[in-house]
Amino acid sequence: MIRKYVGSMRLHGLLLWFAGVFAFNHAFAAVPSTAFGREFVAPEGVNGRMAQVVYYRGGAQSSASGGANVYIDGEFHASLLPNGFTVFCLAAGAHDLVAVQNDAPHYAGKDMAQGAMFNGGQTYFYRYDEAQGATPVEVVRAEAERQLLAARAQVHLVSRASSVVDCRHDALPQGHVFTLSGDVLFSFDKHAYADMHDEGRKAIADIAHQLRDDRVTLDHVEVIGHADSIGDDASNDRLGLLRAQTVRQVLIDSGVAPSLVSAQSRGSREPLLAHCSGNLQERIACNAPNRRVVIEVNGRR
Repeated sequence: MIRKYVGSMRLHGLLLWFAGVFAFNHAFAAVPSTAFGREFVAPEGVNGRMAQVVYYRGGAQSSASGGANVYIDGEFHASLLPNGFTVFCLAAGAHDLVAVQNDAPHYAGKDMAQGAMFNGGQTYFYRYDEAQGATPVEVVRAEAERQLLAARAQVHLVSRASSVVDCRHDALPQGHVFTLSGDVLFSFDKHAYADMHDEGRKAIADIAHQLRDDRVTLDHVEVIGHADSIGDDASNDRLGLLRAQTVRQVLIDSGVAPSLVSAQSRGSREPLLAHCSGNLQERIACNAPNRRVVIEVNGRR
């Protein structure tokens, strides 16, 4: 069983941005199916140096308080919506694992510690349960796999949890998608190369390094800018394109051939959530998931 204890403060500026992406406002419509990826498939085993974790959220749970932000050793990993799951691996040993809903604006989850010992070669199943708060509920494999039958992989921002390690060293699948928070990359309404945050540059460089490490022969990389609904359509299209072009340039700076990378904008036409209301600051916060840049990678090994 996971035991509660108070962890030390971990100041991680980037975490505030990533966690904020899924700290949803109470007034939003149902999240579309595009927020999810593949259906659940029973995971393969892992070697004795690492443990595998399947963390999921039941489909019957309320989405009124937004995503359940998952923190691993005090760093943001993903945000679980109802009927979503994430699979990740950790080096064998002790780790902190929590999931917290509605923890904006202080993002208290990064400072919580739910200590657990993870044995090498084992796969653990945990369920986020609103009634249990931040404490993950450990579930036996047979029951977890039954509950996961209709679950879909959570499409989340690039994980910033440094404790997560590769479960297997497969090449990236064709059509792999990376999603970066617009708020991690830029301040609100900014787009220029000089405006990009250092953490945003690092996240893009990490993607380029992963492509090299996995020895992927790239066919094409499409960078797609998405804006929120604040402002007129023409301004949103322009902002999305300028941000995509800046991300394209950072990919090139990180070693991706210019001829393989293109940029486009979809403005505010493909929101992850809609109907944000309230004053301007409330609408800016609610629309955070819609401000994003998507990097679609097509390649082969």
